[in-house]
Amino acid sequence: MKRILLLLLSFIPLLVFAKQNESWFSIGIKPGVMYYQGDINKSRLFYAPDFSRGGFAALHFNERYATKISIEKGTAKGAVKDFNNIPQFNPNENFNSPLLDINLQVDFNFLPITPFEIRTKNFSTYVSAGFGMEFLMKDFPKTRFSIPFGIGADYLFGENWGIGIEWNYKKLLYDNLDGKINHTNGSLFLNNDWISVLGIKVYYNILGTPYECHTYDDKSKSKRR
Repeated sequence: MKRILLLLLSFIPLLVFAKQNESWFSIGIKPGVMYYQGDINKSRLFYAPDFSRGGFAALHFNERYATKISIEKGTAKGAVKDFNNIPQFNPNENFNSPLLDINLQVDFNFLPITPFEIRTKNFSTYVSAGFGMEFLMKDFPKTRFSIPFGIGADYLFGENWGIGIEWNYKKLLYDNLDGKINHTNGSLFLNNDWISVLGIKVYYNILGTPYECHTYDDKSKSKRR
């Protein structure tokens, strides 16, 4: 919990930066579903989904780029009996792994989006990538790492409010989430497990002061004085 608190506190200077520039700061919630892929479930989407709950904070540097930290809690689970193509496993085996997922990512918007021009720049799709940590909470707590990447879309329906959808995949840098370690198919990295989260975002924008350029202002007014 101390690490989580430190990560959240690290965004306070960024909030001050956002208030003094044309960037802005967002904070919101992101409920959704979490599911697993790995040695038991190799390809089935949304297999054994679990309700995930979490939130995020983001600093939008401009209309295209943002950085964010997100925290999500859910459970990865599965059962061998749900699949017929893994005879090497006991059909009575199953796993249930509650975890806390923390990600630091950078977003790139395909379209310009900003609350300062809400009528014309209020929607965009985006891609996202970064670095993550998983806190496995079953039995003895353990910390592991991941590479998250995803896609999403945002819609601003006011200067201060927005909604969106985001689908993230997290390539785990370990292969024991489901209690199975696969040594047979290539490198260990390729055999590592995956976590995926599909979520709906609702967030509040804290606006800074947009920068105004006065280079081309009419200087004749000042000369008349």
